Amino acid sequence: DNDFLTRPRFGGTIDNAKLDVVHGFTIDQFRVNSFALANLRYSFSIFRWLRMNLFLDYAHVFSTLMPETQDIIGSGYGFRLLTIGGLPIWLTHGIGKRVYPADLPVEHTFMIMTAAGW
Repeated sequence: DNDFLTRPRFGGTIDNAKLDVVHGFTIDQFRVNSFALANLRYSFSIFRWLRMNLFLDYAHVFSTLMPETQDIIGSGYGFRLLTIGGLPIWLTHGIGKRVYPADLPVEHTFMIMTAAGW
């Protein structure tokens, strides 16, 4: 039932691979039957080699393996550094919270990623 090729999934903090992202949770933390997801991102350059991103996410899970629906919110911030040779390095901090059906404690996720491809 958790086949990542056939079941929708989301989570994670870095969306470089165009994954379904809710900041503050680990990659593919949620494997579901159906969900709705809204992502907002604002980014700006601080220096030519440093870019900052701000994130806000909301997900509503319609159908899971469990009988209840869920509402999940996430936010975060991140930096993209361009190093020598143009190699990008992403550093992010995500803050996530499950608000329905139970108001659970805040979760934090820190991620570092790079992409080698000159």
